[in-house]
Amino acid sequence: MSVRGSMVGRDADLARMSEALAGPSRWSTLFGPAGVGKSRIARELAGHGVWVDVSGSRTAGQLEHAVGRQLEIEAIDDFAQAIAVKGALLIVLDDCESLDANARRSISGWLGTAPGLRILATSREIMGEPEERVIALGPLDLPSSKALFLDRALKARGQPIEAGPALDALLPRLDGLPLAIELA
Repeated sequence: MSVRGSMVGRDADLARMSEALAGPSRWSTLFGPAGVGKSRIARELAGHGVWVDVSGSRTAGQLEHAVGRQLEIEAIDDFAQAIAVKGALLIVLDDCESLDANARRSISGWLGTAPGLRILATSREIMGEPEERVIALGPLDLPSSKALFLDRALKARGQPIEAGPALDALLPRLDGLPLAIELA
């Protein structure tokens, strides 16, 4: 278990995602339940990528609008070509679970037209496109949950707290979900 910046217990997950982003698949989806840390890991990996919150998008048009706004692409007929002229580019699509099948297919179309494009998506659902490589993100184990709780308590209080029986009783109820641990 490690504390890496604000990432606790996620070294193996960060390594798997880094490998996926560098691998032959140009579309990697970080998949898992709400609160498990998908967006935080994506932010850690995004580097100079373009971050796009697509939680309010459902259709291909809405998706293109959200991405176009971040890339400063005006409304045009061939959106995929407009992305292609950007060259090497990582687009991080956060909260993709609401995208419909046509929107998901449009991402495949972008990849077919823009050889320098890579997609890192986060979703509570697998999108099911052939180009997509899915990396499942699970909950933290108990030692990592405890380390995260103690780290956040130290940051909030400015001094360490005692890890006693009350904490041992609380942590299993939080299901290893970092968001729940941080809110506790």
